[in-house]
Amino acid sequence: MFLDAEAVARHFALRAGCRFIGCKPVGIAVFSMNLRVLVLEPRTVPPIEEFILRFLLEGIDSLRVLSDLLGLSPDLVTNRLIDLRRNEFLDVEQSNGSELDTRFILTERGQEVARSLRQNVMHEITLPNVVFHGLLRVPVQLGDYSRQQYLKPKEANNSGLTLIRAIPNRYPHPEELNVDMLNTVFKAGRRRDGAERDIVAVKSVLKMVYTLYEPAFMLEYETDDHRRERQVAFVVEGQIKEEYESTFARVRGPELLADVMTPAPEPIRRRIERLAEDEQIVERLGKLDDVEELASRVALARQEVEDARRALEEEDRSDTRSVLRKKIEQLEQEKENLEQERNSRAVKFLWTPEIREKFWEAIRTARDRLLILSGFISSYVVNRELEEGLRDALKRGVKIWIGYGFGRDNRRGQEQRVQTKWKEAEKAFEQLNREFPDLFTYKDIGRSHEKRLICDDRFTFGGSFNLLSFSGESRGGQKIRHEGADLIEDKEFCDQLYSKYVRMFFQ
Repeated sequence: MFLDAEAVARHFALRAGCRFIGCKPVGIAVFSMNLRVLVLEPRTVPPIEEFILRFLLEGIDSLRVLSDLLGLSPDLVTNRLIDLRRNEFLDVEQSNGSELDTRFILTERGQEVARSLRQNVMHEITLPNVVFHGLLRVPVQLGDYSRQQYLKPKEANNSGLTLIRAIPNRYPHPEELNVDMLNTVFKAGRRRDGAERDIVAVKSVLKMVYTLYEPAFMLEYETDDHRRERQVAFVVEGQIKEEYESTFARVRGPELLADVMTPAPEPIRRRIERLAEDEQIVERLGKLDDVEELASRVALARQEVEDARRALEEEDRSDTRSVLRKKIEQLEQEKENLEQERNSRAVKFLWTPEIREKFWEAIRTARDRLLILSGFISSYVVNRELEEGLRDALKRGVKIWIGYGFGRDNRRGQEQRVQTKWKEAEKAFEQLNREFPDLFTYKDIGRSHEKRLICDDRFTFGGSFNLLSFSGESRGGQKIRHEGADLIEDKEFCDQLYSKYVRMFFQ
């Protein structure tokens, strides 16, 4: 249903009493292993025992008569009777006469077997390819096919997934494996032999346990009360898995896996207050507390309209199509109302595709000045198209400032600066500076944490989006990651930020 993190985020961002933090594609650890187990298996009673049980059920109960009717020696029949007694299928009634006159009586269990001619036999087998969920701590699948539904570690890494390790981070001990749940999985995964076995105990987990990863999306929220508690939900195959969420909370997942959690962003009001030098600006910007929620409601309304239109295209019945048309009209009106409300605000929250659209709007429409700050640069973004867009703006007389370069003194920053994609981006800037030395200024600031764009005195936006290294599109089969930005349309605020950031180019 959902193709990427952005679509999942738009669909599930709204949650009562919470503010949305982010969405990322993840791989949840599962273990594929072989188990040595004890099973009870119904088997057909062997022919000699079958006839003995049948005769006993009919009241023929002496060794002499049984031996004559079966045409077998008394010793052979005695051996079979001993086996039946060992299995508690019959009792012996002692006789004062010859051993051949000893009488045998079926137990209750023996009568049941005599009527069904089937008995349960316990034996040990190897249960192959059992998939054990690292978060839920339960067996979930069985068989060769199940392995194909999960990703190997290299595949998960190449897909850009954040890996969610098991809690605790180990494969299960035999005593942890719930036999009832294992039976459910075992019977669902039965294939060729169709044997009706019941697992009664797990003896051991055999060597060569493989760690695989279940593809999912992790949604993070924060309660909007004073506690600011983190809530984490998981979407698998387009559906919220409530059991995953409750288990993750119960095992203190947000605390134990803090390294994979998204740092909680500042509330939007606090971010603006930190940037603005004038408190009056903050008050003039209007309502701020529901900016992200409003963006989510607009995105969800758009998604609902798209889903309804798709359903209309696929529907053949005329009456259902009529109902869908009315539904679309209603959804369109609701969407328009929400969009009008959002457009009336001076502050808006932008989703990943909207950030890129606003980025290109700034380049194509800037009149006087354009300032862009980005922690990293890359030729993936600073490509021929962007170079031409900046050149057109310069030809219009726009003054352009580009600052970049996070962490010049640390290892990651140094590694980034020697990469071809970084050097090619700098060459593009150098060429533009050579053509427009009075209008185009670029600088490796070396400590730029900011991701910010200021277009004239019309609008500015910033957030976690590295404008000059991340295009917002999928590359190499990786999933789109969710980013966000705050768009502010206020002349005085833009002027203040411009004065603040342009000083960085002269330090």
